Amino acid sequence: MTLKEVLQNKGEFTLKIIDANAFHGKSYKRRTIAVNEQLYNRIIKNNLFIRTDDTGSPHGRAGLYEIREVFNVDGILVTKAKYRTHPIQLFLNLALRE
Repeated sequence: MTLKEVLQNKGEFTLKIIDANAFHGKSYKRRTIAVNEQLYNRIIKNNLFIRTDDTGSPHGRAGLYEIREVFNVDGILVTKAKYRTHPIQLFLNLALRE
């Protein structure tokens, strides 16, 4: 999800996200955003991300993970440039949650 998409879909529904462009120390900066119902539902129903970098530990292998389990947030926001090393939230046409 990009910052442009969030700004185009402002609303009353709040989400906790990490900023993929703001990595400090050992974690990503956490933010709260407010979006419309449509984008809120899209984010909540698509809770998987791809970890592209392998940290070398059993808990940090490259692969497919649940956003809430790893980051304890609802989504991943890209506020600046997209890099291949960022965690990438997956958005599927078929929602994983209802």
